[in-house]
Order: sequence, then C-alpha cells, then structure tokens
Amino acid sequence: MHEPDQHLTRQTIAEAMITYPPLAEFPAIEDAGWSAIHDALEHRISPAEAAARIQTAAETVLTNPKP
Repeated sequence: MHEPDQHLTRQTIAEAMITYPPLAEFPAIEDAGWSAIHDALEHRISPAEAAARIQTAAETVLTNPKP
C-alpha cells in the first residue's frame, strides 16, 4: 500500500468507523459463533440452530461476565 493510501486508511479508521468498546468476553462469543457456523456449513445443524446457539452464548456471556 502506498503511503498516501495508508494515511487515508488510518484517517478513515480513526474518524469514520464505528467501533465498540473492548469486551473481555468477546473470545467466548467468537468461539461459539465460529463453532456454530462451522457446524451449519457442515450440515450438522440448521442455520436457525446456529443462530440460536450464537444468541444463547452471547446472552450467557454478557449476563454473567467474568470479574
């Protein structure tokens, strides 16, 4: 990437992208999501079941955060 492009990319990230605060529990949600999506792609579960598993994992992690 050329230097002007890198500058524009950095500026866009700093000024225009929506970011969320860090979430210590995110890896647990990400792991559950990856596993569920993988199982759906392998036809082990339905897409609806994958979505339900991800939702359940997210709700569990977010309502019971680690200290």
